This record gives sequence, structure tokens and C-alpha cells, in this order.
Amino acid sequence: MRELLRALADWLAFFFQDAEYRLVDSEVGQSFGDAFVVWSNGSLDWRLVRDRSQLFLEARPMGVDEWFDIDLLMRVLGEPAQASSELTPEHGHWVRVNLATIHALFVPENVAGTAAELRAAKRQRAQELFG
Repeated sequence: MRELLRALADWLAFFFQDAEYRLVDSEVGQSFGDAFVVWSNGSLDWRLVRDRSQLFLEARPMGVDEWFDIDLLMRVLGEPAQASSELTPEHGHWVRVNLATIHALFVPENVAGTAAELRAAKRQRAQELFG
């Protein structure tokens, strides 16, 4: 959990600077140091996951039961496919710079269309990786 919280403080603290987001959930697993922390602004949830020593950032709009990782968000916003969806400081910077645009993707009138685009990007990525 310490590594996860350090990444949250070092790379993602901007989420909490204007008190728009608040922590809403966390859990520490029994193996491999796995853990997650979730924060929300009431319409968009973000989750930082530590899974087998790797960190991943995911987003989920209210009303959608599926999490979408940072690589998928970047693809939908026109960025090139990432070599990995593992979180890096550069990904954190990209989210900070693009947070308003990301919020616009998930306003109520856009949620269904955005979720469909993200699912299509997920299928495309699977095709690229596994043929």
C-alpha cells in the first residue's frame, strides 16, 4: 500500500487540490502487496491499483460497472497506443493536463457513447496483442 500511496501523492495529487475529489474506498489484498484506492467526484471514479508490484490507473463513470485503464482513455482521446497500461509519471502528467477533457467524456449525455468507444478500443487492443 505504501508504494500505491506514494504514487498517489507524487503523481496524482492534483485530483485533491481543489477538493473536487475525495477518497471513497480502499483495500489491501492478502498476497503480493496488492491493493487499491478509489476516489470520486460523484460522477467519475478513479482507481489506482497495485497488482503484483505494478501500478495501474483506471476510470469508471457513474452508472457503468466497468473500469477503463489509462491506455484506453488515451486512445479514445487520439493518443497513440501505449507500450503498457502500467502507470508512469508521464501518464499522471497526461491525466492532469487532460482532466477537463476527460470529464467532458463522462458528462451524463456522453457516458453511453464514451463507454462504447472505450469498449471498442479495448477490443482493438486485444486484437493487436493477441491477434
